[in-house]
Amino acid sequence: MQGSVGVHGILLLAAAAVLTQCLLAAAVNTPVVQCASGTTKCTVTNAFGAFPDGSTCHVAAAAFPATEEELVRVVAGAAASGTKMKVATRLGHNFMKLSCPGGDGLVISTNALNRVVGVNAARMEITVESGVTLSELIDAAAHAGLALPHAPYWLDLTVGGLLSTGAHGSSVSGKGGAVHEYVTGMRVVTPAPASEGYAKVRVVNAGDPDLDAVKVSLGVLGVISQVTLALQPLFNRSVSFRRRGDGDLAERAVAFAGEHEFGDVVWYPARGEAVFRIDDRVATTKTNTISSGDFQNVIQSSRSTEQQQHGDVLPFQAGISVPLSRASAFIRDAQRLLDMNPGALCGGENGGILIRYVKASTAYLGKTEDSVEFDTTSCRHDGDAAMPEEMEQMALRKYGGVPHWGKNRNVAFDGAIAKFPKAGEFMKVKDAYDPDGLFSSEWSDQVLGVAGAGGVNVARNGCGMEGLCVCSEDEHCSPEKGYLCRPGMVYRDARVCRRVAGDAYADA
Repeated sequence: MQGSVGVHGILLLAAAAVLTQCLLAAAVNTPVVQCASGTTKCTVTNAFGAFPDGSTCHVAAAAFPATEEELVRVVAGAAASGTKMKVATRLGHNFMKLSCPGGDGLVISTNALNRVVGVNAARMEITVESGVTLSELIDAAAHAGLALPHAPYWLDLTVGGLLSTGAHGSSVSGKGGAVHEYVTGMRVVTPAPASEGYAKVRVVNAGDPDLDAVKVSLGVLGVISQVTLALQPLFNRSVSFRRRGDGDLAERAVAFAGEHEFGDVVWYPARGEAVFRIDDRVATTKTNTISSGDFQNVIQSSRSTEQQQHGDVLPFQAGISVPLSRASAFIRDAQRLLDMNPGALCGGENGGILIRYVKASTAYLGKTEDSVEFDTTSCRHDGDAAMPEEMEQMALRKYGGVPHWGKNRNVAFDGAIAKFPKAGEFMKVKDAYDPDGLFSSEWSDQVLGVAGAGGVNVARNGCGMEGLCVCSEDEHCSPEKGYLCRPGMVYRDARVCRRVAGDAYADA
């Protein structure tokens, strides 16, 4: 089955059909940092309204610096007293506990660090504070006739947040679709010795080896104050969509990576079809429809963050990148699995998997080779999440996948740092920038494999249902509700919490 999709499909198919399923219930304008008394006795959450372990992040205090000078004073005060710190962005678009310093800690909000510092048209660069949103950056660049070549699909992300987690669009062309590949300079406020006033601004520019650590840092090096990004002359893009059956998806999805600069795919297993986004830059002649060609900033700005109420469903999101060289085999296995219950993803027949392309990066915590990212959302409600959980374990363990740093549950990060050959180089920079670990937390230490921190898995009753562990016994599931720990159906080494009766997959 083949056919084209109209102009409005740009949003409805490539964004809304998948992305509205990918975000948990939350009010878009709800602050992620809320304090009971002024700037003390605070809680920190995220745009999803929950952390994977279901815990509430309590912190002693919050700070809202509006200038770099204020930021330096905040970090210096906390460093002088040995207080743990974490950074919270405007809406907190990461699923993990990257912004939680612990009960006695300080959370530093970048809400007020929201200025566009300047656009250098001659050098084709833009400098912004870390709290500027992607939407604001795109608009400022376009006003000068320039464009950020690639960006994630969620406009409410802040520049500091998206860099810290390695957020990306979809491309293996040129430098690729990750924003951090276009960073030419950063200003980062870190702790410092008493002789230097307990805090200092580190200026890291292109050519400095530290930039490969700073541009994807998980927030453990300090607070990003400003970022300078390389731009390009504003250009047009032509976007259209092609719907086709998924019988040859394993082959087509991999070949598609090199065919279009901005291409991606939305796969609908329950429908047996996929929608290919055919997206390339074209000659800069302004037209009236996106499908014929529109400026880069218009197309980037037509994608927005959406939030959807799921009621009492407990969704979880996974973003896992599989090496391009192994993606075809992974898709074939995933098809075999999903054929057993095509409606296993959130949304049933409308449940989709967003397939994006990511180029290898020099960043120490960036992708080590060209990859295909699979973004999925699954729900535990009256249904069973065993199949997507098996697919997750298959991608990570059988096919060498790595997790997106801002998505996923604890289980996806188990042993992940070992897949990054330059992790040791990153840790050297971390030790130099923050030797006392004031910007680290128990969770970040576990993810980074810090000695003595233990693993990210939390073994307790029900942990397999919560994504806190890979089950090894029935108590890790919910036996009282009929969920038991069982091997995978296709990837037999997987261990998933499967309901023992009620559908063909469970009874197999």
